[in-house]
Amino acid sequence: MKKLCIALVSALALGIVNAEETDLVVVGSGGAGLSAAIMAAQQGKKVIVLEKMPIIGGNTLRSEGGMNAAGTLQQLEHGIMNDSAMRMSMDAQKGGHYLNNPELTLTLAENAKDAEAWLLSLGAPFCHRMGRGGGQTAARGHGPCDGSAVGQSVMKVLYGTAKKIPTIEIRPLNQVTELLTKDGKISGVKVETKGKDKKDYTIDAKAVVLATGGFGANAKLISSLRPEYKGFATTNQPGALGEGLDLAKGVGATFVDLREIQAHPTVVPVKGILISESMRARGGYLVNNEGNRFVNELQPRDVVAAA
Repeated sequence: MKKLCIALVSALALGIVNAEETDLVVVGSGGAGLSAAIMAAQQGKKVIVLEKMPIIGGNTLRSEGGMNAAGTLQQLEHGIMNDSAMRMSMDAQKGGHYLNNPELTLTLAENAKDAEAWLLSLGAPFCHRMGRGGGQTAARGHGPCDGSAVGQSVMKVLYGTAKKIPTIEIRPLNQVTELLTKDGKISGVKVETKGKDKKDYTIDAKAVVLATGGFGANAKLISSLRPEYKGFATTNQPGALGEGLDLAKGVGATFVDLREIQAHPTVVPVKGILISESMRARGGYLVNNEGNRFVNELQPRDVVAAA
């Protein structure tokens, strides 16, 4: 017994503690993270979702406008017969000054209608909104039928679904600090809990999904990439600091297009409150101090922002 106690104390002193095990770790609890968690759980996987902030949702909670999708049943019911994934993809490429990866924009466009249908199947109260957003050649915005913000509706449906699935565990105030590797493959994560009961632990996982969002609230990083944006306020949630980039870099990932940061044209100054693009899609005008309209509001976002 004495030898066993000594061995146990020695093991604890060396930090040798058995890690948790799961099929999938999802880092981030926004729309992407919870979608990944639910889809995996529906395939019979055990999932742990780790969120560094005290509340879930990320930037998805702040999404004010709609969800774009081409070729949906709702569009067809509204008589929009000429929209397509290719058309949606070309609109995105044009709006991005053809810097976009064409294969990725087409993949996004081809899967958007299925994603919208999936949210409907989970209970999202979505309708087709006839307003045409900036840079769109067809009205393809979808969102809550009552006109409320799309992001909060998406998160309500996803969180409500995830809570009902016993193989999904969501842990707020748990920040991933490192991606672990074994034999050249991702093998798990190191985690640091926040709050008064701080502790470090590890999770062994068969796969890890990084759904950490962007870095829109990291003013220092933004100004280093785009000096002309120095001093700009942000409508991003305060946790959007880009730590996911550091995690990926730590396992050898490389990055593209980090400089392609787009300013949103309509916000409440200083307060960082977004005025949804859907306001312009539904007929809102932009006027200057003299009350004169100065731009076509349905131009791509960067054109309107520059004006």
